[in-house]
Amino acid sequence: MNNLYKQAILELYQDQTNRGNLENPSFSASLSNPLCGDTVSISGLHTDDLIQTVRFTAHGCVLSQAAAAFVVNHSQGKSIDKLYTINELFMQNRLSLTLGPTRLRCIMLPVECLFKGLAALKKQNTL
Repeated sequence: MNNLYKQAILELYQDQTNRGNLENPSFSASLSNPLCGDTVSISGLHTDDLIQTVRFTAHGCVLSQAAAAFVVNHSQGKSIDKLYTINELFMQNRLSLTLGPTRLRCIMLPVECLFKGLAALKKQNTL
């Protein structure tokens, strides 16, 4: 098995728990990587500064989809400020990966998508 596709990555990739869209989300965002075709959409509900529920849809490589599942699972019940601490090192450590720049982009796409949605939420002054 390719080292990139460890069992934990495959389990996240296959995890259907938080896949899908939310009706009437308080925030949502979509991003794509035109170089490889990965796409991620994230929608969520919040109360005050806590993320209550987050869902995602993703298409593309195993890493981007596994990272999206991880980010969404990790976000549930967290404060928005806490989520902004997610960075490349955090993602690589949590996914037990060491990646070069190209594959690093795969695991950071869902993080960037989450941040885009949270930034739009903040801009709406709903926090």
